[in-house]
Amino acid sequence: LGGLCWWACGYSIAYSDGGGGRFMGVGSAMLGYAPRPGSEMYTTTAAFFLSFTYMTTAVTIVSGAIAERASLVGYYLLVVVITSFTYPLVVHWFWSSHGWLSPFSPARIAGHGMLDFSGSGVIHLYGGTSALTMSYLLGPRVLPDGVDVFSQEGQEMVAPHNKFQQATGTLLLWFSWYAFNAGSAPGISNGGSSVAAMAVVNTCVASGASTMFGILVTYIITGHFAISHACNCVLVGLVSITAGCGYMSPKYAPVVGIIAVLSYFTVQKLRSRFEIDDVLDVSAVHLGGGLWGIVATGLFADDKRIAHGVGDFNRPSVPVWTQVGVQLLGAVTIIAWAVIVSCTFFYVMKR
Repeated sequence: LGGLCWWACGYSIAYSDGGGGRFMGVGSAMLGYAPRPGSEMYTTTAAFFLSFTYMTTAVTIVSGAIAERASLVGYYLLVVVITSFTYPLVVHWFWSSHGWLSPFSPARIAGHGMLDFSGSGVIHLYGGTSALTMSYLLGPRVLPDGVDVFSQEGQEMVAPHNKFQQATGTLLLWFSWYAFNAGSAPGISNGGSSVAAMAVVNTCVASGASTMFGILVTYIITGHFAISHACNCVLVGLVSITAGCGYMSPKYAPVVGIIAVLSYFTVQKLRSRFEIDDVLDVSAVHLGGGLWGIVATGLFADDKRIAHGVGDFNRPSVPVWTQVGVQLLGAVTIIAWAVIVSCTFFYVMKR
């Protein structure tokens, strides 16, 4: 369903150059034309498929948080809204050639634009914020005999019960993430292969650091090793390095991964304190990791790697704290948009 919506209008809103709008693409719905040998369409179809995989990630993040509470029809409608309009707008703002804060746009309003190589903000921060908001609006799960999901008994009832499947799923995601991040490199020619290699190395180092640090922190807090936290620490490290994997030196990757674990536990504790029932800790992984990843990219990205990463070797240098401010502006925009969309959708559905 999401793929059809993305093909019908989502991709057009996200990437179309029609009208040159800073806030929304117009034209080329359903890709607009047929491929011809030697034409630009081959590049377009490849970009469509890559962006399709990103879109599926954003929309499925929400499903993990609201499991066991949303109806199937309600979730179908949410998929249509996200993939047809609300997520494509975020993509246009930060990844298109005309977006108001896109590093690929000559019309960007400040700095390099919001640097987000593979989607810590555009995909994960948006999906994580939507997930947290929907979890809050839906309320906690109703357990048998009226047991409170946040009580000790309730936590035992809803605890993950198949650690093998959880670990297997995490390993599959981990393996796939290398293609996810390397795939955002700007082509094999003109230095694109070196950018892809840098993205893979940073992905490897950051996720390794987050995993080991997460295992250590879990042992210090609980006195034992927990596969659930270890898996989530793998994922939060991957989420956090996704924004800067093509823009920063590998020497910063362990720092990104380690602080990502702290952001994960912080968001998790805050969520529990406010009794927001996020089934898979989606918000801790994707919102916490995504927000830190956006900020970390502003702190650690360097001009030379940015030039290679965006395929523009003539852009001027930008002071670090200016770029951090741009990153925060983009992050706040994504969070605000996700909250507005989620609240509006929930209100309409309740009516």
